[in-house]
Amino acid sequence: MKKRILIFAMLILSTVAMVSARCDFDGQMPPHTTNIGSDLTVHYYKYDRSAVISGGVRHEYLVGDVWVIFHNASAARSYRFHTTGGQVQYCYDY
Repeated sequence: MKKRILIFAMLILSTVAMVSARCDFDGQMPPHTTNIGSDLTVHYYKYDRSAVISGGVRHEYLVGDVWVIFHNASAARSYRFHTTGGQVQYCYDY
């Protein structure tokens, strides 16, 4: 039993540490993660539809809570995230 608890605690700590040392999000971490190059990391529940590019900005449509971690300023200017049934939270880790 102690071994199971220790393994579970290690998994939780490693998952939280993977998000980012500088980012503080509300709620439970969404189950899916996508890295877009070295520009940004997106944690999400489900993609809703294909991205749309308008005016040089890529608009991503998702469902549920979304956590976005930008790793550079260029990515922060080039992407917008929209969600239904949740909220989008941003972190600027650069």
